[in-house]
Amino acid sequence: DFSRNLRGTNDGKDFAVEFLQAIFNSIKSNEIILPDEHDNKHAFDYAWRELLLKTETVGDLVICNTNIYDADMFAATWKPIVSTLSYVFMSATDDAVFARIVTGFDECARIAAKYKNSDALDQIVYCLSHMSTLATANTFNTSLNTEIQVGDGSVMVSELAVKLGRDFRAQLATLVLFRVITGNEALIQQGWKQVVQIWVNLFVNSLIPSFAAAS
Repeated sequence: DFSRNLRGTNDGKDFAVEFLQAIFNSIKSNEIILPDEHDNKHAFDYAWRELLLKTETVGDLVICNTNIYDADMFAATWKPIVSTLSYVFMSATDDAVFARIVTGFDECARIAAKYKNSDALDQIVYCLSHMSTLATANTFNTSLNTEIQVGDGSVMVSELAVKLGRDFRAQLATLVLFRVITGNEALIQQGWKQVVQIWVNLFVNSLIPSFAAAS
């Protein structure tokens, strides 16, 4: 049937029988997998056979006790890693998961700082800033801000303070954000836009002392 279906397709002539037989045998032993068949057992078998064939042409595995590729590996993988951490952070509900995500952000920032990867640090700062809900350019209502005496000091109760106080995820993101920033100030570039916006919002709502008072 295979050779009969191809009659006259070679510029009006038939292909050589040996040529068609070789093609038929190749297809028979190495089945063609269509895109819509990539999620079944046949696709797995095909991929496994292809992998085995490739192992016959590669050299021996050489184990190198070196970190010379770490910077390149991080540069190639940090984007999906940070995106995944951010997604899980926003959807997590378990404390253990939050703890692992915080560790993940800390480790990513540490590696980015080690290899002076400003793009990765900027993206981490960007994600944490927006998850903190404090980097918004929208103004908060300050007309009802009330200063309450607590012991020897005072606390300003504001719309922003109440909103942040009710959002554990935003509080945690803020904590991790400034932990990432500390010590890495010289490497952060575009991320300062979000950080400054957070400072402005906190200052306007009296959630940080004035610079004059702090000095």
